Amino acid sequence: MIDIISNYMWAAVRDQQRAADWHLDYARVTPHAVSLEREFPGRGTLDFISAGQQNRD
Repeated sequence: MIDIISNYMWAAVRDQQRAADWHLDYARVTPHAVSLEREFPGRGTLDFISAGQQNRD
């Protein structure tokens, strides 16, 4: 989550022209999600999104 928010923040403060929907790519969490292997009734799934790497940054 920290990486997603940080990437969005840096993109938001850049002084450049962009499309009205530029932020949608930053809202995609799928590249950061890990699907957990479990049996769920129906077609349910459970994905894990880490808070982020824990270091000084």
